[in-house]
Amino acid sequence: YNLMFYASWPLSAFACYWLVRRLTQRTDAGIIAGLAFGFAPYRISGEAGHLQTLSMYWLPIALASMHAHLCQVVVAQRLPPSLIFH
Repeated sequence: YNLMFYASWPLSAFACYWLVRRLTQRTDAGIIAGLAFGFAPYRISGEAGHLQTLSMYWLPIALASMHAHLCQVVVAQRLPPSLIFH
């Protein structure tokens, strides 16, 4: 429990950094967004004892995965069928 409790802040910050870095291609924007998401005051103050609400690092990963999938679908629709199924 304690390991997940203390790891939830840096994991959330890194996941959001990764998402923003992937979308914007800017490291500085990723760092700022990661720190804002990972160490937001509402996560530190009110939800200090609830692990299920602190463990939000899956959300940016899910959004990045969805974005990657949708980008592949759009690219695949532009290609001729002979190149998609080759």
